[in-house]
Amino acid sequence: MADETTTEVTEKSGEAVEATVHSGPADAERTEATDTRPPEQKDEKAAPAEPTESDAPATTATKTESKPAAKTEHKAARKPAAKPATKPAEKTEPKPRAAKEWSYVPPSPSLTTRIQRGLGRHGFYYGPADGRFETKSVQGVQRAIKLVGFEGSPSGHIGEEQAKLIQTFAKKHGSYTGPINKKIDENTWAGFAVALERLP
Repeated sequence: MADETTTEVTEKSGEAVEATVHSGPADAERTEATDTRPPEQKDEKAAPAEPTESDAPATTATKTESKPAAKTEHKAARKPAAKPATKPAEKTEPKPRAAKEWSYVPPSPSLTTRIQRGLGRHGFYYGPADGRFETKSVQGVQRAIKLVGFEGSPSGHIGEEQAKLIQTFAKKHGSYTGPINKKIDENTWAGFAVALERLP
């Protein structure tokens, strides 16, 4: 059986391509593609299609403005001004304080009661014997020491001169044996109370 040859013309990529189909007894088809392009176009290799804007994936570019890093000014550390060298102060030994020339301590309540009673018996004091050594009691003491030279008026306040006369009165008429140093203490008042009790 003779081969049947048919010619088919198809379009491929916009170009005419003629295909010859041979059919034989074994029903095997062979297709031969013949290029019908002009010779000058056959040598040109098909250039790859350039991608179009539509083929490119849509990407959204986000612009981020990078801020310049804040500049920190490093100021040079100021060095403290050098202090002038000072000589250590010379230690001076404290001078001994001069002893107080006179001092006065009120009598205890029990002694005050005895003194008030003695003053009242001799007319130097007109208040109660309550153990409180207050202004009236002091005035009574000042009236009593007139016997040993006090010339002032009874003010109710004992001073340096009166401190000396109180010791003098207690030593002359009473049992006081201490020094006449114008420092009135409990021992002086005890001698003073005895002096009032001994007065005739």
